[in-house]
Order: sequence, then C-alpha cells, then structure tokens
Amino acid sequence: SRIRELVAGLPSLRVVIGLDDESIGFDSPNLKQPSFQREGAGGAICASMQLDELPRLPFNHPLFVLFTSGTTGPPKGVVHGVGGTLLEHHKEHRLHTGLVPGDLLYFQTNCGWMMWNWTISALACRAGIALYDGVVVHPSPEEQLRLIGRDEVTVFGTSPSFLTALRDFREVSRTKSELSSLRLVLSTGSVLSPNLFAWVRDHIKAVPIHSISGGTDIIGCFLLGNPMLPVLAGQLQSRSLGYDVAVVPSGKQAPYDGDVLEAGELVCRGPFPSRPLGLLNDPEGTRFHSTYFSQNAGLWTHGDLVEFTVQGGARVLGRSDGVLNVNGVRIGPAEIRPALESIPEVDDWAAVEQRSVDPANGSRIALVVVMCKDQRFDRALGARIRKEILERCSAAHVPAIIIPVSELPVTHNGKRSDRAVRDAVNGDPIVNLEAIRNPRCLDELRNHQMLAAGAPDNHRFRQADGGGSDILAR
Repeated sequence: SRIRELVAGLPSLRVVIGLDDESIGFDSPNLKQPSFQREGAGGAICASMQLDELPRLPFNHPLFVLFTSGTTGPPKGVVHGVGGTLLEHHKEHRLHTGLVPGDLLYFQTNCGWMMWNWTISALACRAGIALYDGVVVHPSPEEQLRLIGRDEVTVFGTSPSFLTALRDFREVSRTKSELSSLRLVLSTGSVLSPNLFAWVRDHIKAVPIHSISGGTDIIGCFLLGNPMLPVLAGQLQSRSLGYDVAVVPSGKQAPYDGDVLEAGELVCRGPFPSRPLGLLNDPEGTRFHSTYFSQNAGLWTHGDLVEFTVQGGARVLGRSDGVLNVNGVRIGPAEIRPALESIPEVDDWAAVEQRSVDPANGSRIALVVVMCKDQRFDRALGARIRKEILERCSAAHVPAIIIPVSELPVTHNGKRSDRAVRDAVNGDPIVNLEAIRNPRCLDELRNHQMLAAGAPDNHRFRQADGGGSDILAR
C-alpha cells in the first residue's frame, strides 16, 4: 500500500521494477512494470523486458538524495550521482571489505541511514544481503547473534551503541561454533573504543574488526578497513584507496606532509569518486561550497577531528566543531574518553563548552553524564570522575560542572547531538531541534538545577530563574 501511495505521488515515474516473482501491477497505462523472475529451481534470473529498453543516463545522473543527521544544524539534502556512488561502494566492498560471491552481508541499518544504500550496492559483488525489520535490541541484543549464526552471515555490520548494549546485557552465551561463518565485523556511527575491540574478540569471536568512518556527505568512507593489515584496537586501519586524505592541524593553513603526526581537521586534497553532485535546492552551489570548501581553500573539509598513527592507521577524535576552546586551551572531547570509560557507573556523556555571560570571564567545561541503570550520581562519584580525568589527561580537561541527566539528545538516526547539548547548556535556541528524536531531554538539561543562576559561580555563566545547589558539581 505504501508503494502504491508513492507511485501515485510521482507523476514523472515511468518504470517500476518488481524483484518479486510476479509483477506489482499498478493501474497506470503509462508505467512500465517489468519483473525479474527465476527460470526454474536455482535457474537464472531474467527480466520480463529487455534492459536496453530502459533509458541510458549519464555518469553523473542524480541517484540519491540523502539527508545529513542534523547533529550540528538543520539537515542538508545531499545529492549523489550514479557512477561515483557505484564505483566507491564497489571499491569499498571488494577491496577494503573483501566481499566475494557467496558472502552474506548483514548491516544493522534502516533506509534512513546511508548504510542502507551501502548495503544494497553489495549486490554488485554478487554477494547476498540480509535485511532486518525491527528493533535490534528486542527481545534482547543477544537475539541478533542467534540470527547471524542461523543465517550463516559472513560479514556483520553494527555500531558501538549496539555492541555496548550487547556487552551490558549479560554474559554472552553464544559459542564460536554457532558463529562459524562469521569472518568480519564492521562498526560505524561513532567512535569504537579499544575496550569494545577487545570485548568482541573475547566474547563474540576473534575475527577482524573494521572501524569505518565517512558519512552521508560522501556516501562512503574516508577511513576504513584493510584485509591485508593487522587490526589495532582503537584504530581505523587505512585511508580509502584513491583518496588523498590528510589533516590540517589547529592553527595551520595547510595540511601537513611527511612523517609529522598531529591531530587536526580531516580534509581531502583531491577529487574523489563519491563527492556529491551538490546540495538540494542550491543551483549556484553557494551552500555546497560554504559547507565543504570555505574552511580550507581548495580542500574538502569533512568536519572530523582525526589523528594519524605511526602504524599508518588513524583515530577519529570526534567532530571538529565540538572542540572546546576553554580560556585559550583547545580540548577535544574525545581526549577525556579513556577516563570516562574507566567509570563503569557512567553510561553516556557529553563534554561541552559553557561560555560566560561576560566574555571577559572566559568559559568552562560542562560535563553532562547519563548514569547506568540502577546507578546514582553523588558527590563521591563526581570527585572520582574529576580525579580520573586529571590523572589521565590534565587539569585543563577537568570539568568545572558535572550535570547528571536521564538521557542525551540523539538525532532520528541515533547519533548524539553535542551541538544540541551545548545550546541547551548555554540557554541558546536549539538550531537542530527538528532533527532531534527526543527533544524533551533538552528541557531537562536546560532547566537543571546545576545550571541555575543561584548556584555558586553560575551567575557568571547562565542567566536563569530559580535557585539550586552546586553540591553535586563540587
């Protein structure tokens, strides 16, 4: 019924191809409706119309419009072309992932995330794909492992959030024999911590784990796996083949060359196959240029903070627009990740910069934390968090205020929005509110007693009504 509704709403539509064993059968005289049918058991699949009857379109004909997640602002409609998308996906599948005929790829995704498009393209390798309709943690995260074993999945794609849920559910009871077909795990969506690398190896199966990074903007990856290299916990193995990926360190005007290893803004210095055709409703390309090329002239600037390693891999440290500048000291939130991962009571967190009402007073770090189930934030835990951050990082990384909340804002495709956290902490309008799946949590944060003007020192940072005590923060 939904397909019929879509077809009725697309007057320019000329062909609908059904991949089932029979024609879809729409009531439209102007619509070609070929189907693909199998000739006998195990026979070849043939179409009910000749493929040369379909229109021949140019390499850069628009294929997909994908909308960015909206973690930093209103979602953008990114237009991707046919040729570049297929070339990039086929390269990533065959060379970086090693997909071959006979593989079965299952990636936990829905059609609102670019990994859906990436999964469908795997058919070009003559690999099979498995699709799942439902919530992946219901009735339990472990059920996914049962399905992977039952269907003999060879390549499993997931996210750090699912692996965390699986780890925290209970001791996984799957045995290696039940996952005998599994040869590779892929992870994307956020940073995969070294602890999760080790946990998958020890509790799921000792197979390579490829942490991959790119996004909707390029419908592919800048950094991903390499079947010929060892896996190092916490690292992405290699740069995407054919992509001149580099970083521009803070305060510099150009990307570095040679053996200097320094964290910086991820850039691409040359053309690449899946560079989008442009943005929707941007005929002159003004917004497209402003979004990706205005920060560093002539370079695609992706918005990620990255550090390359001596082993040739890379670490993604977070979004570059999330970097804190506290009294002149630049701090990447990912720098305190190891300290927070050592606190088992903390389930999730976000570190943002809270500016003073008076610019002369500078700014401070506000750490927003979500506690694990049945755990409670108190003064002792706050002191332990600060101690871990001080010992593992520096005094500059220690938060001035810690704010416990029930949940953090996430976009409709499940990505946490630090921008929304920062706006709420500073009392600013939430610029990406429409992209937030759980906007009520922002009211909890904005009205939290830790941010009340009556709390000690808070009058310098936030104008708010009400009192409150800063005992938890201190």
